[in-house]
Amino acid sequence: MKKAYWVIIITFMLSLYSYSSSYVSADDVNAHIQSVDKKIKKKDNDYFSGAMVYKNNLVLILKKSTANDLTAFKSTKKQLLIGIANELYKYKNNSLATNGILVIGGYVKDDDGDKQPTISVYYSKDDLNGSYLAKDNVSYSRRMNDFRKDVTGVLNNSTYYYINGLYTKAIDEDFNDEAPFDGMSLVKQDGAPDWILDFNSGVIYPKSKTVVQ
Repeated sequence: MKKAYWVIIITFMLSLYSYSSSYVSADDVNAHIQSVDKKIKKKDNDYFSGAMVYKNNLVLILKKSTANDLTAFKSTKKQLLIGIANELYKYKNNSLATNGILVIGGYVKDDDGDKQPTISVYYSKDDLNGSYLAKDNVSYSRRMNDFRKDVTGVLNNSTYYYINGLYTKAIDEDFNDEAPFDGMSLVKQDGAPDWILDFNSGVIYPKSKTVVQ
């Protein structure tokens, strides 16, 4: 009887420990997004201006200059996609990316004066763990070389991507006939969560260091 009593006590204590070790408070999340936002704003980061959390997804915010990069020389376009791929790799296992990662930005104003993103790329948790980003056992140079060999892989392997056709075609009528976008669709919509449409339409505008559950 005494042995059974101690088994119950030990089991109860272990369950408490398991709960406490897995529980993440709102303060923890806020502190963590502050840290990620600070890291991503480092001067040597050419493409990102901040980060936020939305519905347990990490949102990486692209700089306004991304709009120009998206319609620049093909080498600049390629570097942008490689930069997005590398950032997805860096944060794919981050605890803030419970459900996935959205990369979005390069905002421009439409005819009504509303801000619209020029590009967004979303990876669900399953796709973050897919083969495209599975480069944990290779060197940095090998990883970047792999991304260079398959520049549009970051779009093709995503859960969802969107390129603002009204903007890009206003700059370049043959945008998706230009490398590296040869013959590509401007949107891959299957599997996109509904809330992403709110980001793409400008209903939701990403704001650094914020948490929305």
